[in-house]
Amino acid sequence: MVEANEIGHEYLSDLSPKDDAQNFTIYTHINLIGRIFEQVEGMLSCIATRNHASAEALARVVVEGSTNLMYFSFCGNEKSIISFMAMWVSEHKRKLAEWKDYITDKDANGTVVAMINKRLEAVNLYEEFVEHGLDKFSVEKNEFPKLWPKSIFRRFQALGQESSYYTNYHRLSGSSHITAEDTILWLMSIGMGDEDKCKIGQETLSYSIMMTRISSMSFIDGVAFSCIHHGLEGGEQLNRLLKLKGIIEKTTHEIAEAAGVPKI
Repeated sequence: MVEANEIGHEYLSDLSPKDDAQNFTIYTHINLIGRIFEQVEGMLSCIATRNHASAEALARVVVEGSTNLMYFSFCGNEKSIISFMAMWVSEHKRKLAEWKDYITDKDANGTVVAMINKRLEAVNLYEEFVEHGLDKFSVEKNEFPKLWPKSIFRRFQALGQESSYYTNYHRLSGSSHITAEDTILWLMSIGMGDEDKCKIGQETLSYSIMMTRISSMSFIDGVAFSCIHHGLEGGEQLNRLLKLKGIIEKTTHEIAEAAGVPKI
């Protein structure tokens, strides 16, 4: 993963932007690759320290971030990126306004309202930056939903990766949302013998490892998509990314049966 991150960062950093739009896009992609890689590092650290449930939660973040990067690379441009930013600013300001309305009558000393106002000052600076980008790249607010689908499923769909949404992203919601499945399984296992409990535990651990490997491949895809979007047409760097993905894909298949994937 370190190598994939380095390939993406080095390739994008060496580019000479032809205009402001490309410059904005390149810097955004560099930032996103770095941010996703931080989550990859956390995910793999959790596996190494046997915090498997936490690894799955971070794996979902990695898949979502990588999918967003792939969407910007394959389906988007500077207009999509600035729409993504504008929609965040708008939603964040809306939530702060809701909070302020809720707390005003309950905040006797005015300390919470003061903190909200301070946060609004910061967000207003973000808004000024984003508004400049909207003007620069000629983006109207009614274009946001088309340029940046709010639904993560729609982004998977735009990439032709609906199956990945269901088999990877959605399946990883158990830890990130603390869903009922693991609790049900735990309760069911109480009356089981030690051997069966051990089998369930081993399968659970193998599943977590398998899903982090799948998420790692998603990160490599995101880096590759970004580089290709910015002109990479082959050569040593792209071949190395493909080789890295192939290595992880092989180990994913090797652990699949232990992780409970049925043989069909």
